Amino acid sequence: MNWDAIGAVAELLAALGVIVSLVYLAGQVRGSLNQSRQAAIQSLVNQMNNVWTQVAADRSHADIWVRGSRGVANLPDETDGVRFSAFMLSIFRPYEELFYYRRDGIVDDWTWESIGSQCHALMGTPGFSDWWSKRGSWFSSAFQEHIQETLEALPDYQRWSK
Repeated sequence: MNWDAIGAVAELLAALGVIVSLVYLAGQVRGSLNQSRQAAIQSLVNQMNNVWTQVAADRSHADIWVRGSRGVANLPDETDGVRFSAFMLSIFRPYEELFYYRRDGIVDDWTWESIGSQCHALMGTPGFSDWWSKRGSWFSSAFQEHIQETLEALPDYQRWSK
């Protein structure tokens, strides 16, 4: 074998080494990206769970939720109305983010179904209708369409007292 052939084989092996390295790095980046996405989703789920923990731990939060869910008219104190609105926003803003993650194929079916069923139950309340009519514009148009489609297919909200 002459030096030109040896040089060509060496260049070929070096090129293959670069290709293998790039494939390996792409796999590492993809794995890291998936972990980052899952961490973001878990953070959103935790945010929503923290809201429910506050309702369970504080009677005044639960009272505002119960009265507000029956209709915003049941919250004549403006401060309670603001607190109810903040409660709804703290649930539906993460839900909107999950909606986009779902649309992009990032959220697992079980996560979407679990969170969706909670949000759908809230959407079946008169208080949500009142709140959404005033604050729905705070959300993206695609999410507003999703909410409208969901509302058209929702059963009535089932209260604990029934």
